Amino acid sequence: MNKHSELEIFKLCERLAELLGDEEAIADLNILLERHPGMFVGKEQVYNLIKKVVNDPEIIIKNPTPKSDQDYIAGSRLNEQKMGEIGIRKDENISKIYHANEKRMKNLEALKKRGEILYNADGRDAHTPYTQAQSLDERLVRKEHFTSYDYNYIT
Repeated sequence: MNKHSELEIFKLCERLAELLGDEEAIADLNILLERHPGMFVGKEQVYNLIKKVVNDPEIIIKNPTPKSDQDYIAGSRLNEQKMGEIGIRKDENISKIYHANEKRMKNLEALKKRGEILYNADGRDAHTPYTQAQSLDERLVRKEHFTSYDYNYIT
């Protein structure tokens, strides 16, 4: 991190790169720090939060109040008590990180309910929804597959 720079470029994880069509995104650390002065000690803390989330997000959702077609919120666990959250969008053909903050861990679960889930670290996403009914269906299919029943019985 360049201590004198306001702008930083972050390499994106594969899923964010795929969604945005870019391998990198830019963030103005001074602006992000000014938006949450009591949350961050300095630009380095903002930088570290963004780097953690864009490198290894646990969840990515479509922003429920988007300002562009490619507008997402990503979140990741920072430690046992805190999660990091960033807002990232494609704006004027540039991927920009416009939001960054720290929240309590319970907000990671709440994030999953805020918008369409595009990536979830547990392997489930909006394109492969997994419900309790599907789980039951899979168990029934497996049971039928492995259970033999002889329908030719003598009456």
